[in-house]
Amino acid sequence: MGVNQAGRGAELQILFSRLQTIGKSAISNLLSLSFFSLFFACARFWRLLGVRKGEIGVGHSGTMSTNEFPNPKTPISRSLELGSAGPQVTALQQRLQQRGFDPGAISGQFTAATDAAVRAFQRSVGLPVDGQAGPNTMAALVMPTVKFNVTVDMVLPMFPVTPRVNIQFHLPIVLKALLDAEIADKEMVLMALGTIRAETEGFQPIDEFESEYNTSPGGHPFDLYDHREGLGNLGPPDGERFKGRGFVQLTGRAYYQQIGNAIGLDDQLVQEPELANDPDIAAQILATFLRNKEDPIRQALQAADFTSARRLVNGGTHGLTEFQEAFQRGQVVIPENVEIQLG
Repeated sequence: MGVNQAGRGAELQILFSRLQTIGKSAISNLLSLSFFSLFFACARFWRLLGVRKGEIGVGHSGTMSTNEFPNPKTPISRSLELGSAGPQVTALQQRLQQRGFDPGAISGQFTAATDAAVRAFQRSVGLPVDGQAGPNTMAALVMPTVKFNVTVDMVLPMFPVTPRVNIQFHLPIVLKALLDAEIADKEMVLMALGTIRAETEGFQPIDEFESEYNTSPGGHPFDLYDHREGLGNLGPPDGERFKGRGFVQLTGRAYYQQIGNAIGLDDQLVQEPELANDPDIAAQILATFLRNKEDPIRQALQAADFTSARRLVNGGTHGLTEFQEAFQRGQVVIPENVEIQLG
């Protein structure tokens, strides 16, 4: 059963009860809600989880599970597939080659040979074989060889509506980045995971979506960022070019430059801002951001001041409920002595 513009009554009640259950809506009068409010609530939900656009299914069982949604490997930034071209395709081809899967010529063109290599790789790691190089495929390609005692089963309750496969392929990358940044203790691991829950929900690097906070009525996408003080943008098209991306939603030309320098990319992150959604780079950005604010973050967490801890990352309290819930659930299941080792 799908919901479209004519949807009303029982369908709306069921769908909104699901959205309310996962904290995406606080609307009490379900029947008076317009279709457009419903649409935007669903759109935000889809973007957070990384599912494909389209109808949202409501199961007859009266419960919702991730397997009632379309395949969650659709990227939220850009999917690379047959016919794609550019530096991201070149990087994909290089990674496939490094893993022993022949993509054909390293040309930056997503050819039939590259498609065959992607499919073969997906099959080898147990991902859906569709030839699309989305977040989970890219994460699997760069997933480091690490040993850790923070398992997917421990993290899953912290992300109650996130597909397990997203955590499976991104968690090792995040943990390695925290280890490299020397902040891989329980407190900072919980801070990182809580931040991901608040910022992206689906445990994948994502693009910021358009909203009233970044786009004016009738304006071009992200026009409110073009000249916003503190972002370092130089006017159009910087607002859209340097919109929020990644696990921590890096935003603004100045911050792309600052973080790019900090993780050794120099000007490359400014020249290719889409790199902020590369799983490895997104994890490095998250870890670097938290390390730079480590002392005040630890002070806030030790005082159980989740609001201040969240403000240090977000600048406000957006996602505070999700952050606090994930952190507190993690306190129960994550080991006191976190162990992360390379090799």
